[in-house]
Amino acid sequence: IQAVGYGEQFILNRCTNNVNCSDDEHRFNRRTEFKIISGPQTIEIKKEVKRGAVQGNSGIVAPPKNYKLTFDKEKVSLGRVRKGTRKSHTYKFQNTGDEPIEIELITSCDCTTITWDEGKVYQPGEMGEVKVTFDSTKKNKSETLDVDVILRNNDPATGYPMIYILQFAYELVK
Repeated sequence: IQAVGYGEQFILNRCTNNVNCSDDEHRFNRRTEFKIISGPQTIEIKKEVKRGAVQGNSGIVAPPKNYKLTFDKEKVSLGRVRKGTRKSHTYKFQNTGDEPIEIELITSCDCTTITWDEGKVYQPGEMGEVKVTFDSTKKNKSETLDVDVILRNNDPATGYPMIYILQFAYELVK
């Protein structure tokens, strides 16, 4: 599989430069697409149909679903990191909404290994963890990196996947 990051090259919605859009709308354009370059030539893609509130015979509109993850920390410092070493941090979270939540994908740069309970559905009140391990081998400067947590659940207001952005910073010591 070959991964390619697309941002302003191929916009998926109306949010080009100088267009007033929400952070969620801009995040939707920040993505990585994958191309299969060897092995199986096909993959199965599951399509989720977006549905709004349904009005029944009673005239009552169903309330919007409340999906929410609350993280113990969204920004952390790994401190001083010597070039060529690894450092880890575990983000803890809780489903503080009133609907089950599933994490579809967590991404960061290729310098970061991420582990979580893939495929697990977190019930309201349930807790979980995302462990990131940063490898400084190919880094040449201190920086702050994003960890994008993409839910399988769509935001009821926009219809787009819900995304949480976590960050970690480090000071590179050569």
